[in-house]
Amino acid sequence: MDASMKDLNPPAIDQRIMRLGDKLHQHADHVFRELGLEFHSRWSPVFRLLKEQGPCTLAELAETLGHNHPEILHITRPMSEAGLIEIHKDRLEGNTRMMKLTHKARTMVPLLTRVWERLDEVYVGLFRNAQCEITSVLDRVEGAMNHAGISKRVLSSIEDATTA
Repeated sequence: MDASMKDLNPPAIDQRIMRLGDKLHQHADHVFRELGLEFHSRWSPVFRLLKEQGPCTLAELAETLGHNHPEILHITRPMSEAGLIEIHKDRLEGNTRMMKLTHKARTMVPLLTRVWERLDEVYVGLFRNAQCEITSVLDRVEGAMNHAGISKRVLSSIEDATTA
């Protein structure tokens, strides 16, 4: 089959962005493996937040990172199994799960920080070479999505077309 995702009509932008994200994760995971780190790039946002803010509840992680609770659990369970975070129920609020980095995780911070900085430099460089300031583009697109959701726009345009 000669066709690629970019040849599809409509262009399947959501799939291409997802595939690009997956490729970036694969490359980052390869770097972590080569450096002997038991770490997955999909854990980075949770790890960074816990590093910067200290212990957080599941709800705080979900809200800050823009994920729902099941998505955060999908990330934090394997992190806990790898010995990178401790998850325990809050003494004052029995249902609330508190999460914090372990000693093992804190020892990884200097190397992870260097890796993240270098990955960010390489990613930005790739887009810059393509004449795209990706961070400003992402900021504008995310802002537009937050202002007027995609589903609302699509449904509105479909409703307008069906009533015309």
